[in-house]
Amino acid sequence: PPRSTLFPYTTLFRSVSALVADTYGNVVTSYVGNITFVKVSGTGTLSGLSAVRAVSGVSTLTLTGTGVGTLGITAASVAPAFTSNALSITVSPAPNSITITSTSPGSASMGGATYTPTATATSLDSVVVSSGSTSVCTVNSGVVSFVGAGTCVLNFNDAGNTDYVAATQQVQSFAVSMGANAITITSSSPGGAVVAGATYTPTATATSGDGVVV
Repeated sequence: PPRSTLFPYTTLFRSVSALVADTYGNVVTSYVGNITFVKVSGTGTLSGLSAVRAVSGVSTLTLTGTGVGTLGITAASVAPAFTSNALSITVSPAPNSITITSTSPGSASMGGATYTPTATATSLDSVVVSSGSTSVCTVNSGVVSFVGAGTCVLNFNDAGNTDYVAATQQVQSFAVSMGANAITITSSSPGGAVVAGATYTPTATATSGDGVVV
């Protein structure tokens, strides 16, 4: 009967080999016929199953797997006197990583120019960017606005999908300086002020929103 071997399948690509053996388990190196690989059971999918010509009694097939699950494949010799290994492959999600592709702004300031961070994931999913310091910076539709002074912390995440695991979170942080501040006088000076005459109440505003001290 065919012999069974368990192969851990940790990526989406795997090479498997079948040995043509006699009834005593000895490899028949003189065999040069085709060995046919077929799926016998299991969840997930495999592509690349076909008849592969054996060289010196060994036939090797490169498979591509997607999804998560276990697949069994049988490598059957066309020669009735020979037997081949039965192979079992476990298909698992592939590793996933995030690469930040944008450079953090070197002169970010409160209320200043916005910043659009970018990143890629091995999974080809869209990377989700969120703020880890909402008192300093906020993210809306992928655009970062600076709402306070301090350190802006941006978190980059990808939850993964059927074929890829969740990626390790990547973080980008940078300083945000205080915004520019200016005072605007909003009252007009009296044109005919005299000693002991009418009083005058000056008014002004500041970019900071603070009350202006006169």
